[in-house]
Amino acid sequence: MRNKKTMLATVMASGLMLSSGAHAGLWDDIGDWVDDNIVDPIEDAIDWVDDTIIDPIGDVIDTVAGYAEYLTVIEGTMSQQGYIESDSNHFFAPSEPALASGVFDVMTYNVHGFPEVIGGISSSQMKQVSSLIDEWDVDIVGIQENWINHSELLANLSHDNYGYRTDHFAGGLLSFGDGLLTISGYPFDSYDVDRIQFNECKGTILELFEGKYDSPDCQTEKGFTMTKVNLARDLIVHVYNLHHNTGGDAGVNGSNMDQIAEHMNYYSANNPIIMLGDFNMRFSNDEQKGQYETFMGKTGLSFACIEMDAEKDYSTCGSKIDLIGLRGSDQFDLSVMTQETFDDGGISDHSPQYAEIAWSNKYYNSDHNLYDVSFKGAHNKYLVAEGNGAKEVNANRSAIGNWERFTLNLFYSESDINCIQNGDKVAINTQGGYYLRANSNGNLDAQASAINSWEQFTLINHSDATGCLASGDNVSLLGAHNKYVVAESNGDANADRSAIGSWEKFTVSF
Repeated sequence: MRNKKTMLATVMASGLMLSSGAHAGLWDDIGDWVDDNIVDPIEDAIDWVDDTIIDPIGDVIDTVAGYAEYLTVIEGTMSQQGYIESDSNHFFAPSEPALASGVFDVMTYNVHGFPEVIGGISSSQMKQVSSLIDEWDVDIVGIQENWINHSELLANLSHDNYGYRTDHFAGGLLSFGDGLLTISGYPFDSYDVDRIQFNECKGTILELFEGKYDSPDCQTEKGFTMTKVNLARDLIVHVYNLHHNTGGDAGVNGSNMDQIAEHMNYYSANNPIIMLGDFNMRFSNDEQKGQYETFMGKTGLSFACIEMDAEKDYSTCGSKIDLIGLRGSDQFDLSVMTQETFDDGGISDHSPQYAEIAWSNKYYNSDHNLYDVSFKGAHNKYLVAEGNGAKEVNANRSAIGNWERFTLNLFYSESDINCIQNGDKVAINTQGGYYLRANSNGNLDAQASAINSWEQFTLINHSDATGCLASGDNVSLLGAHNKYVVAESNGDANADRSAIGSWEKFTVSF
């Protein structure tokens, strides 16, 4: 620009010299006039073009380059949408009850499965992760950030080690899904998995490229899943697999934790719980530690890193964000035997966290579980779970076989007596591993694979109002909707009676 100005002034001055012999002072005035009225306006015009046209074009070029990466990410999400099956084994509940004690191991692993263009691992690296997981052969694994390389993650998992896998939720047209996968050597029903998205989030892919947030949480459906893993006929562990939003917002953190606590307290009140996940929160942060404490107070859960410390000191958890939580139940105690960090060779930016869990059965060899219980109705016919479960319940059998025998589980009692009494809440388990369920429409079936409110019945003992349930006692069963189980004269069984008559009474036999 300065060279252009000098050249222009030289040409104009030369022209004036040829046409006049005026005094040198006159030339100074003329030079100033030319500079102010001709050269400077031309320079300003060139600067304006540079500022308003050339520079914005350069900015657009830079922005387009960034958006090209953005569009590459979005295009990757379009190729996978909705639910994708994971080739899980067909579910069959265990037929044997839990023994006195046992051990199983668990792992939580964030596999860093974002698209490569925004820093995630490659598809070949995901296949390496698959091989490592299969080699480790941990009983139950909760995986996070399984965003776009789901088939590669499954590629090297054997069905001998991990026959049971939750389906992959790949999200919508412009989102990634939840990135959660739970795999297990113990059986669970892949069609009976709770999948909950968090209500609060921050950050999209576009805002990530614009530098507004460092994580595109809202481009995902981050949340948690709950899978009912069957270690034995009566030992069903509710496994929560979660991936929190980034930990910089207290409101988002608190909302996420409250959602999980609410679900646990309602749907998992009577089951042992294992919690696996990337919390994006640290006990070393005072505010986040307080949120952890609130959550533990609401749910009764603890964390493996706390339980491994003799003083139960939170400092053992430090700045870890990948944690393993646990809680026992009335029947089963859970405790941590070992905890360690596995090495994946630096493939992911999160190291897998492992724990060995011991369980003990407080009801073993007690009267809490009364096996081979049968119910004879008023028409001298027995209750039967057709197909040994997973179908309807009838009251039309003349003799007792496997389908007419049930396990009676005590769930709640007002007394401390170690037996089932009048007024206790019970669950009724078929020999095939399914639970009787009183539906809201009055139907009675045996299609439930886990115990929630509809699978609990209040037992009324007409023969003995204060003693332990005994073979030959006359009982009634009140369902969750305040309706009694009835043996109809045509051989049907329902749960739709408002009062107790002779058809609503059953004789139990052990």
